[in-house]
Amino acid sequence: NHFSGAAYILKADADAKAFADDFSAGLSGRQWMCGLPEKYVVISAGNCVLTAFGLADNIESFKAAATTALANAEVLAEGDITE
Repeated sequence: NHFSGAAYILKADADAKAFADDFSAGLSGRQWMCGLPEKYVVISAGNCVLTAFGLADNIESFKAAATTALANAEVLAEGDITE
């Protein structure tokens, strides 16, 4: 769990913030098999939402690259992952 990421294209009527909240809640209480990821981030850019979790340094690098490269990128949620 050094880094896991995904990209989603939301339907026009989808609520990106609700998606981010659901993603964040879904990480809580998980049982991790190969080590505990440290942080997560959810970023929106238009109708695209990027999610990532993993080691803190990897997530910070991903967040910096995504928010620099994507027009109108906005961090919707981020935080620490706890057991």
